[in-house]
Amino acid sequence: MATPVAHSLLAIAVVQGVRPGFSPRLWPRLWPWWLLAVFLACAPDLDFLPGMLIGDANRFHQGPSHSLAAAAMAGTLVFMVARWLGGPALRLAILGFLSYASHLLLDVFTEDRRAPLGIPLFWPFSSEAYQAPWPLFGGVKHGVPGDSLSTVLGHVFSLANAATVAVEAVLLAPVLLASWLISRRLVRGGQLKG
Repeated sequence: MATPVAHSLLAIAVVQGVRPGFSPRLWPRLWPWWLLAVFLACAPDLDFLPGMLIGDANRFHQGPSHSLAAAAMAGTLVFMVARWLGGPALRLAILGFLSYASHLLLDVFTEDRRAPLGIPLFWPFSSEAYQAPWPLFGGVKHGVPGDSLSTVLGHVFSLANAATVAVEAVLLAPVLLASWLISRRLVRGGQLKG
């Protein structure tokens, strides 16, 4: 699966689509959006935590948290909290859904080397795991179910994973740059207000 670095970069690009603001003077207003988007884009991997509590970090990974239903629940939760706080609820709900779903998109296009290959994208309607036949990303090593926490951490902090992060950054940098340039053009062109 993809690394938190890749998930974060794509989430920041999502923010530019939902809440454009290229100008540095707008960035102080955007950092909460970026923070929310990055958290939600990495949230599906919180399924490592229950496994860590029982000594098997990979036990629950790539389960229901890696589904469009979970992305819809994240968007709904963001909508309810934003509405309660008096924020732009619909825009934030869209940001929440898209940020969470961006995780799924990257994981589908990342090489998975352990069964079941892919993620349960349409859970609870189908438990079939989906993976693109031509992955764009190499995938991060994090062990297999049954590995001890020390073994998992050894995989996570390996040189192979450092190389994976570098490749992800190179591949996603143009996406991030394009999102900023499009946002800049829309804001400067007066089509959107920052």
